[in-house]
Amino acid sequence: MQVNLKRQISELKNISLQTVLFEAVVNSIQAGATKISLDFDLAKELIEGNTDSSVNSVKITDNGVGFTAENISSFCVLGSDYKLNRGCKGFGRLTYLCVFNKIHIESQLKDRTISCDFNLDFKASDFKEEVADNTNKYNITTLNFTLSLIHISEPTRPERIS
Repeated sequence: MQVNLKRQISELKNISLQTVLFEAVVNSIQAGATKISLDFDLAKELIEGNTDSSVNSVKITDNGVGFTAENISSFCVLGSDYKLNRGCKGFGRLTYLCVFNKIHIESQLKDRTISCDFNLDFKASDFKEEVADNTNKYNITTLNFTLSLIHISEPTRPERIS
C-alpha cells in the first residue's frame, strides 16, 4: 500500500513548531535517550516593516537506541502499532512535514550508519545503511529539519509561507 503524504499532512490541523519539537523530543525519550540537544538556526527578516523570526533549521541529537530495524519498519508504516502501548498513534512524524520541507535523519550505531531524507516523496527504500566503524561510545541519532515553511509571528500559531 502507498500513502499520499501530502494529503495526509493536509488533514492535520494546528501543527506548530512546538508540536514538531514535542514530537521529536518524545521520540528521543522513548528511544531511551539520556542526552538530547536542540540547536536552532534563526534568521531575522524584515517583512512588511515588521521584524519576525524565521526558522532556517533545527537540529536534534540524542543518544537513544537509534534507527534499529524495528524502528525503521515502524517509521515506514503510517499508523504503526509499534509503540501503541505507550499511547502512540503512529503518525507523529507527519507533523514534521507540516513545518519543514526536509528532515535528514542519521543514526550512528556501533557498526553501521543509517540515514534517509524524510520528505513528501519519502519511500521506505530511501533508508540507506553503510557499514561503519563508529568510535562513539553511545549511539548518536540526529534529525536535521531544514527548509522551514513558517515564520513565527505568534508563539503558538506560526503562519505558513506559501
